Amino acid sequence: MEAARTTLQVIRAAMLFSILIYGVMIKLLPSNARPNLTIYYVIIVVAVWILVGLFRFRRKLIKPSESSLVSNPGDPLALKQWRTGYLLTYAFSEAIALYGILLHFLGFGTAQVLPFLIVGAVLILFYSPRLPAISRE
Repeated sequence: MEAARTTLQVIRAAMLFSILIYGVMIKLLPSNARPNLTIYYVIIVVAVWILVGLFRFRRKLIKPSESSLVSNPGDPLALKQWRTGYLLTYAFSEAIALYGILLHFLGFGTAQVLPFLIVGAVLILFYSPRLPAISRE
């Protein structure tokens, strides 16, 4: 389990670093496109939908697998579900940040783009892969 956690930590760090790179891209690569507010609102709805999906996947994959790993730490199916849940968490969080980059290249300013990057980074920071507390009887 510790090896899976370490792997997830490396993936998590890489995704956080990529969001930092997105922030640098916003500063270095200007966009000459004309913003369309309809697209902005559609992307907000999609980002909220992704956020809801993230919470549902976490509840469906991570919570039950953590319970299973507490009672049986060697359960390969529970470990796979636990790892998949965290990978989906990070992928969804990264997707939200990527929508911010998309908005930038569609002509939106930093004030409209930055919340997407912040939400993506905060989600990745908040959901650190935690090993379930295994009872020693």
